[in-house]
Amino acid sequence: MHPKAVAIFEAERDSMERRPQNDLASWYPLLLATGAPTPRTIIVRARHDLERLFDGGPDATYADGILDDHRAFVARMTKAAEVFGFPCFLRTGHGADKHSYRRTCRLECADNIESHVMALVEWSACASLVSLPTATWAVREWLDLDAAFTAFDGLPIATEVRAFIGGGAMRCWHGYWPVTALTGRTEISDPAWRAHLARARRTAEREQKEWRPMVETIAAAFGSWSVDLCRTRKGVWYVTDMARAEDSYHGPCKRKL
Repeated sequence: MHPKAVAIFEAERDSMERRPQNDLASWYPLLLATGAPTPRTIIVRARHDLERLFDGGPDATYADGILDDHRAFVARMTKAAEVFGFPCFLRTGHGADKHSYRRTCRLECADNIESHVMALVEWSACASLVSLPTATWAVREWLDLDAAFTAFDGLPIATEVRAFIGGGAMRCWHGYWPVTALTGRTEISDPAWRAHLARARRTAEREQKEWRPMVETIAAAFGSWSVDLCRTRKGVWYVTDMARAEDSYHGPCKRKL
């Protein structure tokens, strides 16, 4: 197993196989088995209904021992964060709401865990017509990405790639951030962001020999999926996220799946 392997609380393993495919707890152990570099991750299970708790119905805070379950959950999350130190990266099994960066996925200290969890639960409830599940949580080591500018509440915009796999091979790849996603944003830190984005694309193109073998190895173990990768300031590529291709944004492409 790759030295950046996951550390998973043993108590969280019991129901992984029953979780949806897009849930990190389902695909991440399979990704690790490929040997692809990926940020160290601790998976934590929320055994209580977080949406119900934060909605604050008349009996939500006391029924069925939910407060005790929540305290235990926060304690496990704190323990996980202390393994990596701060800042660390926080997400649910289905996403990180990077557009609300400082409120959600960038965790600066243990005192902020509950507010960040609440923000991610709120995002999960609004992210689709049906609320995204919030039973799986992941605390991850912080990666110092090669970002040249920031956007979306201070989110570093780095050299990032989304590749699509299927049939045991890479089908296509694109820069993770399309120009249209950033056009008109007022919080972008550098007016020359378009040039930085183009430079990031050229870096990804030039360094395919570094990251493409990872994607091809992953393709041999999965079906039709998207694979997200990013580059650190030290020039190291990591696989950070995956989802079924049919559930992933795929911009204009001659080989669109």
